[in-house]
Amino acid sequence: MAFVSLKQFLGRMEFATAEQFEEWTKAWRVAVESGSQESLLGFICRERGLGEDAFLQQLAKALNWPYLDLPHLTVPAEARNRISTKVAFQYSILPTQVFDGTVQVVVSNPFDTAMLNAVRFDAHGPVQFALAPRLEIEKALKKYYGVGAETLDEMAEDEPLELLVGEDKEITESDQEASVIKFVNQVIWEAYKDRATDIHFEPAEDFYFFIHLLRS
Repeated sequence: MAFVSLKQFLGRMEFATAEQFEEWTKAWRVAVESGSQESLLGFICRERGLGEDAFLQQLAKALNWPYLDLPHLTVPAEARNRISTKVAFQYSILPTQVFDGTVQVVVSNPFDTAMLNAVRFDAHGPVQFALAPRLEIEKALKKYYGVGAETLDEMAEDEPLELLVGEDKEITESDQEASVIKFVNQVIWEAYKDRATDIHFEPAEDFYFFIHLLRS
């Protein structure tokens, strides 16, 4: 990447002066300490009155990266298999296609060096990065991996689930219990955000369907 920091890049794009960047960074940190989960990039876009999608399209041109319209893309299993579920959810990134041995991975913050390095390491091969809004990436992750996919992968890496129940009905495998609780909490939280009134679990041969119903 030609620019070593977000501050320098925004300055060269004439998107923010050094003083504006420092001011917005301080305000963003205060917001984060108050519970905000907005990224610094998203915060700066909002302060500039520019939508994330419009800014990322400009950014993609400057970096010579593809800008992807995720809602209209179909992600093949071959691409999803190139990046672990853990890395995909931890950094909110999505592998979208594989061509000539290179996996294309869409991200929303090209200045997150920890994320870029983690993706390159996890891919075990060449990576082409692309850009898309964070919300669209998160929607696509739920679509292609499902709610709680990261937790299920973590559980699968552990020993087979054996719930030891005594006369008092207490589960003694605390680590496994914590994973199950985390997974159920994720499912309930997603249903709450969707304003669902019902959650249906429909088992298939190798996976579960989770259906949220909204009743008026």
